[in-house]
Amino acid sequence: MVLAMMPKIGLSIPIEFVSADMKHSNVTNVAFNLHQELNFFDKLIDLSNDPLIGLKIGRIYHLEAYGMFGLALLTSETLKSSFTLLEKYGFLTYSFFSFKTVYEGDTCTFKMTPSVLKLPDKLQVFYSDRDISAFILLIESLTKDKAYYTKATLVHDGQGVKQDYIDYFGCEVIFNAPYNSLSFTLNYVDEELPLHHLDAHNSCVDKCKLLASQMVQTGGLVESVRHELTLKPGYLNDLESVASKLNMSNRTLRRKLTQNGTSCLLYTSPSPRD
Repeated sequence: MVLAMMPKIGLSIPIEFVSADMKHSNVTNVAFNLHQELNFFDKLIDLSNDPLIGLKIGRIYHLEAYGMFGLALLTSETLKSSFTLLEKYGFLTYSFFSFKTVYEGDTCTFKMTPSVLKLPDKLQVFYSDRDISAFILLIESLTKDKAYYTKATLVHDGQGVKQDYIDYFGCEVIFNAPYNSLSFTLNYVDEELPLHHLDAHNSCVDKCKLLASQMVQTGGLVESVRHELTLKPGYLNDLESVASKLNMSNRTLRRKLTQNGTSCLLYTSPSPRD
């Protein structure tokens, strides 16, 4: 999806990403996708030499990228109710952030707190920017208008281009915060959304509940694999490395993932870098 959408937001595709492996990879399991994603964005950050690359990539993640959960958000009654849905089912987006809405006086602040996964600093910054940018795009999709917020906070130091971030958000920006956030007026988040549809919304939420229940039942092992693959992106060469860390054989891990409906094919990752 990212490769296909990059030209549409004015980003050229580096020739390094048009290899046979990239074009023909067709593995759909969660562990593989995360492994590939981390290595992909690690390379993209270096090749782009653009401190705002995360903000730009965030504009790719339209509502349809979130499947049934995206439809549930789209048919929400208000931004406030969509924020509540994000708090409850935000893990369906596979974000590395947890979500919480805080109300103080006439202000609503949507907070995005980083996970404890040990990503390299540049990837932490990238995902911070990507996800808050995607959140802004989400608001624009729900309201069919520009997103109106009064303040933003970011978990990083601005990468030496603080003014560029201030210009991007168009409001007060606080850096080195414990979480990403956007603040809104209560009146704004209480306005009825143009595509609100109660029956469709309830149907979508019911399907999200079922999906979430299935993930809880089978996702423990998959999340463990995701965690191991995240600790050192680009350093795990095959499933045996993960199986060893989870104290089981390669065959046992493959069998368990298959039972959970997760394919076990893993591509060979790049050699460790100095």
